[in-house]
Amino acid sequence: MKAALGKWVRSKKLRRVFAEIAGEDRLIDASEFQRALKIKRKYFAAKAFTLFDLDGSGRINQ
Repeated sequence: MKAALGKWVRSKKLRRVFAEIAGEDRLIDASEFQRALKIKRKYFAAKAFTLFDLDGSGRINQ
């Protein structure tokens, strides 16, 4: 699954959207992730966030 995710992450459109969400620090934390995806329940947002936080740092980076 991580290999497929890697191909998806490399897309230009996704990089542009990532940059908009991440801002100057170029990182997305759990709350930014939840707001960007408009997930109302923190529990579900946290579960989805862990799929993208590949290094377990609490932040998603490019």
